[in-house]
Amino acid sequence: TDGRTLTVWVLNRGLAPVDDIRIALHSPRSYSRATVSQLSGTGPDDPAPIWGPLQTRAVQGGAVSGLSCPGISVTVLVLKGSL
Repeated sequence: TDGRTLTVWVLNRGLAPVDDIRIALHSPRSYSRATVSQLSGTGPDDPAPIWGPLQTRAVQGGAVSGLSCPGISVTVLVLKGSL
């Protein structure tokens, strides 16, 4: 609500994992870190997928790099910025 937070959702709808994802940010705001959380399980029929924080990633050159998304997962990046 303060206009300084950017949330990026990355959905992997496929069964295969995807590695080395790079999210490029084109914004008038400057971001230095992204808090990364993920919802994933053993597959589309997993009755108890796990949600939790993974790590904090540096934003370098206007991008977050090196993300990995397991099959059938949601990865959420929350970035705090300033003008």
